[in-house]
Amino acid sequence: MTDRPSPDTRPRVTLGVFVFHQEAIVCQAIENAFAQTYAWLDIILSDD
Repeated sequence: MTDRPSPDTRPRVTLGVFVFHQEAIVCQAIENAFAQTYAWLDIILSDD
């Protein structure tokens, strides 16, 4: 038996990426968000 929580009990984390008139860095922001190692991650991207 391990002490690690099962996937069903791990908290889900939401990462919000908000940019304003920053088209040049949107791709980098998306790549960095997807590079996270935590599997239970929701990513919200807004270019407002």
